[in-house]
Amino acid sequence: MGRVSCVDRNRCSRVKVQINGSSGDKIATSNGMVNFTIRSLKSSFEMQCVALVLPRVENITPTVKVTSDDLAQFWNLDLADPQFNVPQVIDIILSAQDYAAVLLNGLTRSPISNLVAQNTQLGWVVFGGSCNRSLDAANNIIECYHTQVYTDRLLRRFWELEEIREHTLTRDEKYVEDFFQSTTCRTKEGRYVVRLPMKPDADISQLTSTKYDAVKLLQHLRRRLSRDSVMGSMYEEFMNDYLSLQHMELINDNAITISPACYLPHHGVWKESSTATKLRVVFNASKRCCSGKSLNDCLFSGPKLQNDLTSVVLNWRRYRIAVTADIAKMYRQILVDEQDLDLKRIVWHSDSQEKLSHFRHKTVTYGMNCAPYLAMKVLQTLAADEQHNFPEVTQILLNKFYVDDVLTGGDSVVETCRRRVVLQKLLQAGGFSLRKWNSNSSEVLKTIDSDHLEVKPSHEFQLEGKFHTLGLVWVTKQDCLTYKLTGIDCNDILPEALQKEWVQYRNELKGITATRIPCWLHIGDQDESYELHTFADASTHAYAAIIYLKVVTKASVRIHLLMSKTRVAPLKKVAVPRLELCATTSARLLRKVQSSMKLASVPTYMWSDSTTVVWWIRSDPGNLKDFVANQVHEVQNLTAESDWNYVRSTDNPADCASRGLNPIQLLSHCLWWHGPEWLSHS
Repeated sequence: MGRVSCVDRNRCSRVKVQINGSSGDKIATSNGMVNFTIRSLKSSFEMQCVALVLPRVENITPTVKVTSDDLAQFWNLDLADPQFNVPQVIDIILSAQDYAAVLLNGLTRSPISNLVAQNTQLGWVVFGGSCNRSLDAANNIIECYHTQVYTDRLLRRFWELEEIREHTLTRDEKYVEDFFQSTTCRTKEGRYVVRLPMKPDADISQLTSTKYDAVKLLQHLRRRLSRDSVMGSMYEEFMNDYLSLQHMELINDNAITISPACYLPHHGVWKESSTATKLRVVFNASKRCCSGKSLNDCLFSGPKLQNDLTSVVLNWRRYRIAVTADIAKMYRQILVDEQDLDLKRIVWHSDSQEKLSHFRHKTVTYGMNCAPYLAMKVLQTLAADEQHNFPEVTQILLNKFYVDDVLTGGDSVVETCRRRVVLQKLLQAGGFSLRKWNSNSSEVLKTIDSDHLEVKPSHEFQLEGKFHTLGLVWVTKQDCLTYKLTGIDCNDILPEALQKEWVQYRNELKGITATRIPCWLHIGDQDESYELHTFADASTHAYAAIIYLKVVTKASVRIHLLMSKTRVAPLKKVAVPRLELCATTSARLLRKVQSSMKLASVPTYMWSDSTTVVWWIRSDPGNLKDFVANQVHEVQNLTAESDWNYVRSTDNPADCASRGLNPIQLLSHCLWWHGPEWLSHS
């Protein structure tokens, strides 16, 4: 291992390796690996080494200065470091393998301590313990340097990223679920009233200083808004809307001093892509006050309940007539119990006011860590409560929403319109409303009030997370999916040799927006039969899996690309046949598609261009080495051995992903989009 200050960052290879301590617990993560040469100052010896790079290895060693009395035996030796007894920063820790390579014959022991001098290619090195143990004890520190890197474990972790596992609720998540069930109620109008899932040991009195921070931050915000009249006007409009809709209420002067209370600072986030509201005001429940605590520190976030976007989109592609919409101001339609309102106070004053006003939010607040859970849980509860009134569409509410977006449809205009109307009534029963409707059918759009239609002729799927280079977009008139470049930002300066390659790739990437993937999968006719074909491949660069749906009718055969998954191979060299066991990834991918699209009974075919992998999968795992046996055992649990077949590399579309295509090649690559030519035969 080596520390960053000793290394030229441009010479580092990017990796992500966990560093474990002697107890096996994670103590750090290395994000770089470097090759370097050690040269002796005492001889012509030199040696090539590889090191993981860390911001620092440790503070200093030795922890205390070793006295000259302990070292009298060693001063006549040709020392590798004549100042080894003075505490200094460590630059490099050699591996046991490298240390063994520099050792020479020769060992000298101190007669008065446990210090030992060892002869090496670099000179004599001294190690051991001082005779004055009180110095070590006074520091109360034990130094231990230990790193484990297991190729099999790293490779297994790569594949575990793809695994779909049933989530088991933690103890805290069970507490939140039980708390919701016991405290949630409905108003006579049907709206839900929830309590905030406070941690039992949370001390709310520690949040009292949040008022001071909120006032200070509002002063900074007002100065910023005074310099931007457009943003200032929209900010004031947002606050007035919040108040007029009774989503917050003014606190009278007598109630301001009520304790305990928590104040949330707020700021604006500009969202250019939004068609409804360009400015979103975020209430920062994670802002810590002088006690070191924030409101979010005192709240449980709750289990993750939102549906998987991939599954929702796969299911949605079944419909001939497709529609999308979203719930208007979803969080703000859910009331918060009176007991918790003083934990969601804010301060604000408009341009026309000089006096600071205090408000408290009456609804679920965007910015609280529990807000996504409360919103999803309320929708699930609404579906259960109204099952008897709206049996046709409760499954849509449960399975075809991604956060506040609904993706549904039908096989005819009449069926789709009926579902849309009934779904709207179901949501209205809970105080919600759907807006920004979009469809691939102009006839469906004619039945919807123009005020409730999506302005743009496309729908962009909102992905979780902060950084997304590619966004998924539905072009409604053509009923196809395409990609949108959402921004490429790189703070690191590339070496000159890579800059030309990067600029070329960046320019080619812009062409990806010309991609058009037919949305409808032609599922629905009674005389159709279906097959699922999964292809897997690996190279030293990456491994990949891809799934196609084959739809066969009397008149035609259609091939639809459903889903693919690609992962970069580990930097540590691994035998390609082992990488080819990305079959585990393809098997998991198949299971995900079968589950999402309810296609478990459809015939499946698994393809690999590795005869070794096909032989492994058709073998008894007990006759294979541990790592391979474990992977094969999982594949056999997910698929039938007889489903696995050999395919030539030239006919394997997964080969396109594992070896790579540039964006221009991808656009017109028939093997990738439609599979091998023989797949289209009936």
